[in-house]
Amino acid sequence: MTPPMTPPIIITGMHRSGTSLLASMFYHAGLHLGDRLLRPARANPRGYFEDVEFIAFHDDVLRRLGTTFYLEPEPNGPVPAPCRERAEEMIAARDDRPAWGWKDPRTTLFLDFWRELVPDARFVFAYRSPAEVIDSLRRRGDAELQRRYPGAPFLERFGVPRYRTRRALELWCSYNERIVSFVERDRARCRLVRFDALAEVVGPLVDELCDDGVPLRRDADVASVVDPKLGAVAPPPALARTCARDRRAADLMRRLDALMASTAPGGGSA
Repeated sequence: MTPPMTPPIIITGMHRSGTSLLASMFYHAGLHLGDRLLRPARANPRGYFEDVEFIAFHDDVLRRLGTTFYLEPEPNGPVPAPCRERAEEMIAARDDRPAWGWKDPRTTLFLDFWRELVPDARFVFAYRSPAEVIDSLRRRGDAELQRRYPGAPFLERFGVPRYRTRRALELWCSYNERIVSFVERDRARCRLVRFDALAEVVGPLVDELCDDGVPLRRDADVASVVDPKLGAVAPPPALARTCARDRRAADLMRRLDALMASTAPGGGSA
């Protein structure tokens, strides 16, 4: 497949890590994220900024691999050939856009696939502390992360945990391990943004992309999109302690922070 003339900006990261907010900031700067976007919902009233065609594509690939984006079980095998053909068609249909891309956390599960298909693509990853992500997932009420044995809701009243905290932490680690591995192999075209630094980092990142020829709106006040109340709810202390004691998660946060610093605009990562 011939690489597209206008390489996309791909926005992704673990669910509830700020990918929607990050995408909205780029959307505000003129990035085309799709003709049909997922409608806002109770869990995300400001909007997801996700192209429904890319959501359906990733869900179809996961289904063919016998799993879901909750990774139970872990996907096994390459992206099937019919899906690859469909992905090529999706890219070709958007190639006439001067500045385009997509946002979908599921993209994290197929980074090498998209990097091979669109070698010049730029990847922008949002990440967030595991306790904040897990607490956000818990408040969203994902059924897949709740114990579903008979009597679970009743026993929860007596202090028996219904939420699968350990499984949620494993999910956070799995997504972010994929990100770290991918970025460490190709820092030049990757940027990371921590959730609590979005307002400070995205503006310079837009400037950097403009300098590289991506026709975004350099004058867009992307920081104005950030609601200062977002992320104001602190995770429960017990959850914060559980995540802090997990060596795998703690090491990943250190590596993510280091990669954010080393790939920051003007950081000389190229």
